[in-house]
Amino acid sequence: MDTIKELEDFPLFENLPPDDRACFAETLRLLNVPADSLICREGEPGKAFYIIRRGEVEVVKNIGTSDEKILFRLVTGDYFGEMSLLSPGGVRNACVRAVTDVQLWEMAREDFNDLMHHYPASAYEILRTLSQRVNQSQNKIIEDLRLKNEALEEAYQALKAAQAQIIEKEKLESELRVAREIQISLLPDDCPSFEWFDLGATIQPAREVGGDLYNFILLDENRIGILIGDVTDKGVPAAIFMAQVQALFRALASQYASLREVMLTVNRLLLENNEQGYFVTALYGVLNKKDGIFEYIRAGHEVPILWSSHGKADLLPKKLGQPLGILEEPILDENKITISPGGALLLYTDGLTDEDNEMDVQFRETGLMQAVCDCSESSAQEICDHLLQTVIEHRNGKPLQDDVAMVVIKRKM
Repeated sequence: MDTIKELEDFPLFENLPPDDRACFAETLRLLNVPADSLICREGEPGKAFYIIRRGEVEVVKNIGTSDEKILFRLVTGDYFGEMSLLSPGGVRNACVRAVTDVQLWEMAREDFNDLMHHYPASAYEILRTLSQRVNQSQNKIIEDLRLKNEALEEAYQALKAAQAQIIEKEKLESELRVAREIQISLLPDDCPSFEWFDLGATIQPAREVGGDLYNFILLDENRIGILIGDVTDKGVPAAIFMAQVQALFRALASQYASLREVMLTVNRLLLENNEQGYFVTALYGVLNKKDGIFEYIRAGHEVPILWSSHGKADLLPKKLGQPLGILEEPILDENKITISPGGALLLYTDGLTDEDNEMDVQFRETGLMQAVCDCSESSAQEICDHLLQTVIEHRNGKPLQDDVAMVVIKRKM
């Protein structure tokens, strides 16, 4: 059967114009996979996306171990590996094994990026469909966890210290560990290194997983995009929404020259797929490595702190900025600053300043700026580690109430 005609029956492509569908069809490579063969391996780099033309596959976690678990099965018309299109550098979170003889269409990430440049409308339609898949997965995880929590509570009340309760609790903890592994895999492995700039970052969820995020997006040899954000709420739902936000920024950052266009496009896509009503504060900027200019746009996020080579720290000026995921046309705060040689810029989430101690005294921006001045001669990563440790000591042993994330951009002398 003609591939172009056949794609009309697949939900992922059915809404594309015929000419665009034909161009997408040219990028697909047909693979024949025998039953019981592994198609993807957990932990390997994700470089391609697959659509099932014929047959059935199963998604498996911890394959070949005593903890092996089949997460779900996929059949003709389903697809997998979509995060390979949205998160370059990420790794597979599970194995995919052929249950029957399978025919697959394979699309490489490089081909999809090229199609985004030439057919952005159709590429965004596919991104919208993929986002719906993320939301469906999110709802399933939330519902599964809710049901398991209810079952766990009933077992706890009825049996107290019975062995059945212990087993159920261990299962839940195992799933949370998996969720944390997935979230960590979406963050950069290391901070980029440049001749004239030192970058550092850290993140500390208040629970096993959280809703804070940061990312570095290499745009060209002279510019790097830097993102930090804070999703409303904490835990697994916030972490899933965070992953969606992160994927959208990474996919769209190189498509627009304007920071405002990037922000507004992310906001529009979030509004289209946000039944739970989550929102995110975000700050996205572009650093020019040649002249130290940092141009940024702020959507309701915390105001950055800039300090000079002399160690003097100040909050940057701000105007009104509104979060993403609520309004169709949010007000955004745009600014441009220059990081002088020896100076640095701190981007952070409100978990860093809102933590209180046993006397209900919050850390606040004044405490943060003092802590910055105390370590202004340190490296960017040492500054991040010092600030996190200072907040933990401020809590005097109490667990963090909110997720904490920060990025430090330090210009070398």
